[in-house]
Amino acid sequence: DVPRVKIGQKVTVFIEALGLEITGTVTEISPLADTLGGDVVYMTMIDLDERPDELLAGMSADVFYNTD
Repeated sequence: DVPRVKIGQKVTVFIEALGLEITGTVTEISPLADTLGGDVVYMTMIDLDERPDELLAGMSADVFYNTD
């Protein structure tokens, strides 16, 4: 799916520990792939539209990219 992800693209981030959905924007896409559990992944940086006070470094998040 990475060819369909673009800088400036809107995303939805779900923080399970907080039960929150936050919107954001892709600001960077790594040009190099990495392998994680047998999957090829590209790190993306996302600028959140808001940052809840309860959000802590290391919390897991699911990111939903609108790739229509």
